[in-house]
Amino acid sequence: MFRKIQHWLEQLWQWFKGLWSSSPSSLADTATTWPTDTDYEMRFMSFLEGIHQGKSQVLKDWENLQQEYSEDQWIAWLKRFGQKVTQNSEPNEKLAERLIRLGEVGCGELGEVAKEIGEQLHPPISLDEDNPQVWFDRGKQLLDEEDQKALEAFDRTLELDPNHYRAAINRGNALMNLGQHQEAILAYDHALELNPDADLAWANRGNVFFDLEDYEQAIANWDRAIELNPKDLETWHNKGIVLGVKLNRFEEALACFDQTLALQADDVQAWFHRGIVLAALNRWEDALESWNQVTDLQPDFQDAWINKGVALQKLGRYAEAIAANQRAINPS
Repeated sequence: MFRKIQHWLEQLWQWFKGLWSSSPSSLADTATTWPTDTDYEMRFMSFLEGIHQGKSQVLKDWENLQQEYSEDQWIAWLKRFGQKVTQNSEPNEKLAERLIRLGEVGCGELGEVAKEIGEQLHPPISLDEDNPQVWFDRGKQLLDEEDQKALEAFDRTLELDPNHYRAAINRGNALMNLGQHQEAILAYDHALELNPDADLAWANRGNVFFDLEDYEQAIANWDRAIELNPKDLETWHNKGIVLGVKLNRFEEALACFDQTLALQADDVQAWFHRGIVLAALNRWEDALESWNQVTDLQPDFQDAWINKGVALQKLGRYAEAIAANQRAINPS
């Protein structure tokens, strides 16, 4: 219900790959084009993006990396990279976790070097540590990357501080990520026992019921979250989707999307879903206006162009419908 820079780097990498798609012999003829540390770093960061896809996939990706540069080249670069990042005063918890994970997966000496760098960036917490905030911060850093370890950190937080309701909420988040929905509900219940006005616990509890397809319970929890925090943009949006797409309560859904847009007028997804609800109400002119907002904000939103074509056809504006369909085929 989670990278513009990374996306840009991946696009740039694809461009570089295109430049390097020549045969080995032709590359050998161009001895002046040596990879820079920046080239290594961009490729390695893309590799780390997939570190949680499973051991077999990571090892396969590592084999592919060695088709580009030798293992010795990668290790030499990684050591240089490690010297650079460990001297940086800015913490990078996500990088540390991914490097440690790479070491746990394997990849030979590269994995060993990676794990060593990761542990320098983020030394493991001693089990004797008795500061609950340290464990809570650790759990937050691990959440979404290593949910089981995050869960253990939140458990330790609550052992040290049984009234830490935010740890109980995040414990529920970790359980939800692990697919343990009933346990997640109990965790949110515990958080609400500690703080009945914790709007995030109500919102996330609603998200669990959404996953369980208990939409009425989801809405009831979201209503309580919104009552406590009327500016909860995501919950207004989620409620609108359930009311419109799942329950066909279109007028109520429309009110939710209107509220979302009152809070953030450039929310592309809210404009898009608002158009769908209006179309379901046969308000094609208004639906078209919503989708116009989408394409004004995001001109390459293909589904919005498709929907605009349908709306224009319904309104008898056939030439404009054809033009919209052509933009759907080539939105850029």
